[in-house]
Amino acid sequence: MNAPGSVILDYTLHDLYAIDNEGEEISLVYAYAPPPNTQPTSSTPALTRYPVQAPLCPAHGKEELAQILFHATAQRFGFFSGPMRIIVFDLDLDLDPDHGHATTIPRHHSDILEVFNQLPPHQRPLPIYTRHPQDLVLSPKSRLAVTVPLDWLTHLPHTIDPSAHYNLLSKRGLAESGLPTPRTIVIDTVLSPSHPFTDRDLHEEITRMTQPIRDHGLPFILKVPRVTSIGQNTFIIRTKSDQTAVDTLFRDEVKSMLLELTPSNEHLRPCNLILQEMVTGDTVGLTFFVTKTGRALFNCCTRQEVDDAYRWSGGFISYNEQSALESHYRRTINTVAQFLHDKGYFGPASVDVMTDENGTQLVVDLNVRITGTYHLGARCGGILLGVGSSRLQPWRIGD
Repeated sequence: MNAPGSVILDYTLHDLYAIDNEGEEISLVYAYAPPPNTQPTSSTPALTRYPVQAPLCPAHGKEELAQILFHATAQRFGFFSGPMRIIVFDLDLDLDPDHGHATTIPRHHSDILEVFNQLPPHQRPLPIYTRHPQDLVLSPKSRLAVTVPLDWLTHLPHTIDPSAHYNLLSKRGLAESGLPTPRTIVIDTVLSPSHPFTDRDLHEEITRMTQPIRDHGLPFILKVPRVTSIGQNTFIIRTKSDQTAVDTLFRDEVKSMLLELTPSNEHLRPCNLILQEMVTGDTVGLTFFVTKTGRALFNCCTRQEVDDAYRWSGGFISYNEQSALESHYRRTINTVAQFLHDKGYFGPASVDVMTDENGTQLVVDLNVRITGTYHLGARCGGILLGVGSSRLQPWRIGD
């Protein structure tokens, strides 16, 4: 652990939000969506309006899950925020069950402060702790910027309409965006919660939606539309055994998606499968900031580390290459930023870009939020890892 005030960032999210922004205050919510049918705390029920999928979500106890979703995320993403309000959800176990207030200082309060106190006072985030999201009140000039849309916060003004944000975060949204992507097939459901369906309808729809998995030529990529951060949404199918395994898995997953359809979320078209052409080539992660006027401010370009199951495990940066990389990918950054601006978004974002054998830059993933490698743009990666701070050396940061 570094000494208090020992990490000084070149800039923070507070600095980026101030550009082209005339006085609007931003409050941040760094929380991931819980897996389907999961209620992390008594005041944060399972999501129904903005559903997510978690095909291979690891097993967690309720307490551990809530700590990952709320507290670990607030620490990790919040470190880069600067002097901005960060709303952090308290857990039930931290509070007196009869009176609803903390009996002692909760552990995550002290943990978060210990992390943030590594920064100098003028760069420290301002955590605001709450048990009940419904109790949150913002000033007339304030808006919420969230990692992902959450049902519990829809009563508050956001920097972007939560439904629009949900679509920008979805794999279906990327497939329909018009951005340069690998060839993609979207398989939407034809069932509607407005017209009750029978068990036979459900069985036939599962068979219809998963049939392309069985028919598609190898290799290919398979995705669900929206994933919780601790799940997995991308599957690489290279062999017949892979194909058989994901077919079995996705029969259950499609059933879950169909049963989660409601009149309140149907307009988001949250039940679909994405089949995508597999493209070989180098992949990088580009992080940038979209201002309120649509300018794209380059943050950094990292090499992504992905395991054999296509799970992201970190990023690798070389600072002395950043200027050349920005120039190389500037057109793609501007194109994506303009798309996000046209949809009403401003704030941090990232794209994973793959360059195919013809030299074409293709967007293979779009994260309309702050990401795990965003901090590296502030040149703090080496300091955080305790391995020096040279601008000319490559550093790695992971979860």
